[in-house]
Amino acid sequence: MQLPLDVIELVALAYFLLLWIGYARYAKYRAKKGVKLSLSRSLRNHREAWARRLLDREMRMTDASLLASQERVVGFFASTTLLLMAGVLTALTTSEKIAEITSHIPFAEPQSNDQIEAKLALLLVILIYAFFKVTWSLRQYGFAAVVMGAAPDTGEALTSQECQTFACNLAKLMDSAGLYCAGSKGIVARPAPLTDP
Repeated sequence: MQLPLDVIELVALAYFLLLWIGYARYAKYRAKKGVKLSLSRSLRNHREAWARRLLDREMRMTDASLLASQERVVGFFASTTLLLMAGVLTALTTSEKIAEITSHIPFAEPQSNDQIEAKLALLLVILIYAFFKVTWSLRQYGFAAVVMGAAPDTGEALTSQECQTFACNLAKLMDSAGLYCAGSKGIVARPAPLTDP
């Protein structure tokens, strides 16, 4: 069985996968252990500060609104990914026409129907992966909303250690949701633990 992609396209695919996996590992390393401050680490610090301040507020409507805003952004990405998948599936049904149209483009290498279908299938796999990542992120934000709703009232007597533990764990959960949306972690995972760090 002959592959629909030629050698140059296979090299390009391998390079793409190398960059994708390499950047994900680098971003995760930089967020956790890098010498320089990264956006992920900076946001984690801000999320922890937000969770600590949440415990000092009686009225938490602003916090709920901010978390809902985060969920809406992730929901937008999920719906956009579905629309893109529908577009790619539609393009798969017309791959012969796409191959014919691209053959008339000057300086473009002619593509066979199989090459077009293989490239569209790869794009579809990437979009499916992205959809699962953003929907898992949406679920993580739902978990964070539950934890935020269960936050102790300002009148409850908490030790500074209990406040710090709650803030750290809520920040971990929100951070996990943000990282899933950004694509720094794998699809198969579990919510951040709500125990002591």
